Amino acid sequence: SDQSSENLSDLPSLSGINIEQAIFNTGGDKESYLAILTRFIEAQHQELPLFKEVITKGDWKMAASMAHTLKGSSANLGVDLLSQLATKMEESIEDKSQIALEELKICQSIIDKLSTQLKQWQSNQHHNGASESQTQPELYQHVVNLVEAYDVEALSVIKETQHFSEWTEDQKQQLIDAIEGFEFELAKDLLDQFPKPNNQAAH
Repeated sequence: SDQSSENLSDLPSLSGINIEQAIFNTGGDKESYLAILTRFIEAQHQELPLFKEVITKGDWKMAASMAHTLKGSSANLGVDLLSQLATKMEESIEDKSQIALEELKICQSIIDKLSTQLKQWQSNQHHNGASESQTQPELYQHVVNLVEAYDVEALSVIKETQHFSEWTEDQKQQLIDAIEGFEFELAKDLLDQFPKPNNQAAH
């Protein structure tokens, strides 16, 4: 059993993926899962710009098929955020709505983020990041920056930090709900309204 916990600590931390579950669902082999995921991400770097053209041109039939494919492949790989987003895109495309382009931008940011996380993990399998030492104001600024970049990584920062003591559970939940619904404009408004942490932590 020592072996298995050893292996799991050796996994990259990837936004929006429950990686242990994803590896289990795809047959239980870490190396092959990461190889398939890496190929998927590389493929999306080519696919998403094409997807954008298709939507921009208003070729809704092709767009629907691309959204469907994206939903299936990301669901198979356990990239839950992406499959949820692709489901929303399918609805937008069905309505022939250009909102699909906004959603596509978020897809792109998820793919970029995963790509970066995988590369970082590959390069620093030996060092562990010391993000623990960030102060509340730094973490808060990090959340603001992520929300402004339409980056769902904001969720894990909000959930991981020993929550900003200035926020009520209810406020935190509102923010999490907004970001999980990809409602980034709403999340920005909430951040503006909520109290901002200050540096009192130095006791």
